[in-house]
Amino acid sequence: MTPDARQPDVTETDQAAVDARRRFRRAALVAGLLALFVFYWMVNAGQLNPFHAERFGNFYDIQAHSLLEARWDVPAKEVAFEGFLIDGKTYLYFGPVPALLRLPVVALTDSLDGRLTQVSMLAAFTVAIVFVTRLSWRIRGLVRGDAPASRLEQWAVGGYVFLIATGSVLLFLASRTFVYHETELWGAAFALAAYDAILGVLLEPSRRWIILAGLWGSAAFLTRATVGAGPLVALGIVLAAVLLRRLSGRRLGAPARWLAAPDKLGPSSLAWWLAAAIAIPVVLFVYVNYSRFGSFFGVPLGEQVYSQFNPARRRALADNGGNLFGLKFLPTQLLQLARPDALRFDSLFPWITFPGPATVVGGVTFDTRDWTSSIPATMPALTVLGGGGVVVLLRRAGAAAVRAPLIGAVSGGLATLTIAFVANRYMSDLLPAIVLASLVGLHALLGAARREQRRTWTRVVAVVVLVLAVISLWINFALTFSYQRSLYPQDAFQRTGFIGFQQDVDEFIPGGPRGNVQFGRELPERGSRGQLFVVGDCGGLYWSDSREWFAVERAKGAGHFRLRVRFPNLAAGEEALLGIGAGSDQNVLQLRYLPDKRARFVLLSRVAPGPLESAPQRIEPGRASSIDVIIDSRTGLVRVTLDGHGVLDEITFLGSGDEPTVGRASGQAPFSGTLRELGVRTPLCDRVRDRYGADTGSSS
Repeated sequence: MTPDARQPDVTETDQAAVDARRRFRRAALVAGLLALFVFYWMVNAGQLNPFHAERFGNFYDIQAHSLLEARWDVPAKEVAFEGFLIDGKTYLYFGPVPALLRLPVVALTDSLDGRLTQVSMLAAFTVAIVFVTRLSWRIRGLVRGDAPASRLEQWAVGGYVFLIATGSVLLFLASRTFVYHETELWGAAFALAAYDAILGVLLEPSRRWIILAGLWGSAAFLTRATVGAGPLVALGIVLAAVLLRRLSGRRLGAPARWLAAPDKLGPSSLAWWLAAAIAIPVVLFVYVNYSRFGSFFGVPLGEQVYSQFNPARRRALADNGGNLFGLKFLPTQLLQLARPDALRFDSLFPWITFPGPATVVGGVTFDTRDWTSSIPATMPALTVLGGGGVVVLLRRAGAAAVRAPLIGAVSGGLATLTIAFVANRYMSDLLPAIVLASLVGLHALLGAARREQRRTWTRVVAVVVLVLAVISLWINFALTFSYQRSLYPQDAFQRTGFIGFQQDVDEFIPGGPRGNVQFGRELPERGSRGQLFVVGDCGGLYWSDSREWFAVERAKGAGHFRLRVRFPNLAAGEEALLGIGAGSDQNVLQLRYLPDKRARFVLLSRVAPGPLESAPQRIEPGRASSIDVIIDSRTGLVRVTLDGHGVLDEITFLGSGDEPTVGRASGQAPFSGTLRELGVRTPLCDRVRDRYGADTGSSS
């Protein structure tokens, strides 16, 4: 055959590869856009405003403003208990990269401070999906070579991208738009980008790919050190293997061959570039950490404001020798992370929720054990694919280039598990390892399905993975939705809406009512997860997460009053506006009049550490004003609103009892203005009471 005759075959092969990649990208793009819509809806809690603010969502904005002034310290009052007080200055421990990304915005305006977190998280999510797609194409080539892309593979790739995006811990990160989840999301996204570049180093050795690996690795390491350490470990393994082969004259070249490190990495110039890609992120991290805390790598948790007043933190520090990091925490974390039963089934929508607190192994003291599931329980499809991928990596040389990145990704993820905190979000530190292993498994399964003549076993595995993928989607939605709307809502209305929707769904399903509802005058000390408690004849409705009670709706029986008042024309003196309870145990809301038509609202309680006083408020004597008051002795909440403006919002110790005396209180001068009590509606409580049918006494 002549060279001219062979040329069309080469062209056709190249064109087939281009077409395959185009179809591959198209499938991933469609799936990614659908996933982005789901993530957008979740991260904004169903709202249309991508710039709404949430508590603890402004830390990176604060850090960015400080960086514009060429300093690391931040205003203490802006960061509350998360600040570290070092030599009279306050610092944050979060990596600076998300703050650096905000610099172009905060340099122009501060009007978006506290409202950039959602946009930042959407950007991080997009970056993660882009590099999941790139990694999938790279790993496909390693596992399957230049095999043509079938329609089945297009569906499989699109489904995989959607599964990673909405059927993994990535979706859970959308449950809260605050600094902790934003950090996790950017850390995982940068790490995925770094592993893509590391595969580029191994497959197409050049300074370009080494520089990209170093840049992405630096971004990950300076965002979240644990997950960011993974790419540096992977590069270090490759460099060590290359140097070993070079120094031993190929006698000890087995590690390099096992890692698929090409000969082109042997020249000293590329080896030096590899060393720089590892060293520069470490040097930058040391510089940042030393500038803040005066140490190369440590974080002085004892100097954190939270450690000064929180009893649980102080106990954990005392029991662990002042340090909350160590291998002794690893057994507990690994057990929680790997247990397949880390879910709890519920009779109400969404029917799946978190299990109880993690089981502590070894008697160590943990600072926090948050609501947490596990990898096999929440990501069963990815667990099966990842297990298959590990087997393929151990047995086949074709995908050997993935070995070093996977070892690094596992190392970085496991580093997170040496801390005295158990949290569901920490699974995102292992997401890069899950992606790398499961992609190998996915493409090995697709390759087997195409090769095998008798494909019974591949069909069985494919069906199992498909079923588990659907289950994964629902589990992650259920956990994310319930975490966002009931366990940690942005406001009480979200929890009320969530419980109301549960009742809607339960009414739709025959055989109800389901759920656990109790009635009485006093809350039990502790309720079961999801339990509702109706006080009296809907004087209040409370919900339990099994750890504490939360008010869902309040009326008079739970200390909620709406008042229409006309203030007297006084410039001094004290009057009682409201009393809750009986005798000397009354909780009293008092008005203290000041000159210039001003007054303070003051809450007095015999069991409180001291009075709660509002700032001076402007009042207009004789003009009708609206006052909304909550004095809830069951939860300790004191909240006062004057004409829609909050004047008191505190948690304190309150005396027991819910008997109200409006306009007067024991031992106090009565209110000398005019006052009219308005009704407080409790529609959800009324509905629950009617559905579950208790015969109650009146306390509303």
